[in-house]
Amino acid sequence: MRTRVKGLLASGELGRIVSIESVQKLDYGESPSSYLLDPLQGGCLYDMGCYAVGWFEDLLAGACDVSSREVRWRDVSGGRVDWADEIHMNVGGIPIHMVVDGKAAYESRLTIACERGSLEIERLHRPELAHVKYSDGRMLEINAPFEVDDFYGEIQHATQLIRAGKLESPIMSLAATQRCAHIIDAIRLKL
Repeated sequence: MRTRVKGLLASGELGRIVSIESVQKLDYGESPSSYLLDPLQGGCLYDMGCYAVGWFEDLLAGACDVSSREVRWRDVSGGRVDWADEIHMNVGGIPIHMVVDGKAAYESRLTIACERGSLEIERLHRPELAHVKYSDGRMLEINAPFEVDDFYGEIQHATQLIRAGKLESPIMSLAATQRCAHIIDAIRLKL
């Protein structure tokens, strides 16, 4: 899906990106043994937010500036974790509104507003379907079903790289991974 979305955006058909909104909501429940409740690795931003941040990193160049972050915390053994976040930020000057919530009815989408239309990607963490709406009223549906399941392609790619003796993926480079971590750090530091 990501390759097809990037290709459409690169074609210039929709014009430049003017804003992005990501929403990921899920009811985690109350399991006290979950890694989600670990103060070092848990919470919504690390669990759900990383998928949206991966899209931001992939689509937008430039620095990240977080203007606001509202957090609903949950006290856990040894500290607390973020249970819901609403973030206003920009990457490369493009405004982003990001919502992650671990105590809500399921919703997952990424909306990319452009000069001449928009793209809405369903299930941004496991995307197979996107809706394109052009300013002139035309609609397009992008279907990109998984080959086997949502992890098969990643596992196959990693296996091919290992067999070829490669230390890095051209699809998700070390620099891209580090940039995602920097964006997440910028969000976490904004309190």
